[in-house]
Amino acid sequence: MPDYALEISGIIVSVVLFLVGYRQTVGAKRERIRSAIGEIEKILVRRIALEDYTPSLKDLSRIIDGKSRDFGVRPPDLLSEKQFLANIFTRVVESDFIPSEQREQLLSRLQPLLAEAEVQPIVEEEFALSKSMERTRRSNSLVVVTLGLGASIFGALLAAFPVLSEIDVPANELLATLATTLAASSAVIAMLALLLRYRQQEAPSNTSFISDYAHFERKVFGAFAKAGINIKSPERRDQDYDFTSEFEGKKYLFEIKAWDDSVSINLLRRWVASLNESVKQESAAGAYLITRGKLSRDNVPQDLEFVEVLSFRELQNFLLRFRDGKA
Repeated sequence: MPDYALEISGIIVSVVLFLVGYRQTVGAKRERIRSAIGEIEKILVRRIALEDYTPSLKDLSRIIDGKSRDFGVRPPDLLSEKQFLANIFTRVVESDFIPSEQREQLLSRLQPLLAEAEVQPIVEEEFALSKSMERTRRSNSLVVVTLGLGASIFGALLAAFPVLSEIDVPANELLATLATTLAASSAVIAMLALLLRYRQQEAPSNTSFISDYAHFERKVFGAFAKAGINIKSPERRDQDYDFTSEFEGKKYLFEIKAWDDSVSINLLRRWVASLNESVKQESAAGAYLITRGKLSRDNVPQDLEFVEVLSFRELQNFLLRFRDGKA
């Protein structure tokens, strides 16, 4: 068998081993998470629509905790109570099998619960959840690297085994077979790992918008926690901002919006005007509207007054400068 055929065989074996290992570890956990979310949604829809059951937020927390144990995942891996309620609200609205009168009755029962969930002070919990998600990502990355390295080494040894069985095989030939197979296997597996990660992030789902928004909130809270800057929930529940923080003894307001550069200029202006009013009412020094992407200059109002619009990257740079005393 030619040498290149041995190397190709080793690469194929490495890739197959990696995919099998990935499926049994990281992939299996993600499948359990999706199954747990689907099961909870099914339970809630059935009980709310068929039995006139209206859960409290504590009931939802207990259901999430119980099902997370059933499926071998952690509660932070699943959606939050607010996200599940938003999903159920959507299912009720879009269902063609629920009569209009019953739909209105169901929505009227869900709306107060949604309002209660949306005003819950979540800053401390989100800090802890952000750290938990970061640990999970690091753990998954370590598993993927270990699987890839192990599979590549095994494939290289498999390709070199026929060479090892030969008598008086030159050392440079053996090393060349090992190195070539190891390098090629590692490169192919790295590309596969990137593809799998991209598909995970980009795959659409019926919870993608809500999950994406919650993930962006956690990133913002995590950025403050990493910079060692404390934040506080609003004192009143009807405020038009998410949290406050102090810089050099001055109070600032922060509102999080997972917007990209396609946001409507009218919507942006409404929020800027609202934050301006909140700054005046709170006697704050200013306000920051944090967006996911950097907005086009054409979309950013020129008469911001007390409000500054920051992309997430700009927020990170701002917090680092403040931490280092350069803000």
